Amino acid sequence: MSESINLNCPFCNKETRPTDTFCPTCGKKLPDKNLPFSTAQKIKIYLISVVLAPLGLYWFVKYFRNENSDKRKTAFIALYLTLFTLTTLTIISYYYVKQLNTYMESYDFSGLGL
Repeated sequence: MSESINLNCPFCNKETRPTDTFCPTCGKKLPDKNLPFSTAQKIKIYLISVVLAPLGLYWFVKYFRNENSDKRKTAFIALYLTLFTLTTLTIISYYYVKQLNTYMESYDFSGLGL
């Protein structure tokens, strides 16, 4: 439906489609149209925010002041997922190191000459 809406290139003034990144006539890069994220793009952002937690901050910083409310919402969800993942990993690491320390304290090193 939105495919029927044509925009003009700011450089050559020829018609372009809303999905074009470059002008099909002059080849110059068109300005960002601030289109909402597709579901696949959101899933990619959310997965990367969990699997590679600090990278979720990139999307937050990039989109949290965006005019598009959908992009702002995605940015805040990416931030929440990132913070949740980092907090969870910190807690798991703490208990892992604590358990490892308990194990090492119970180990007998007297035969090693330490």
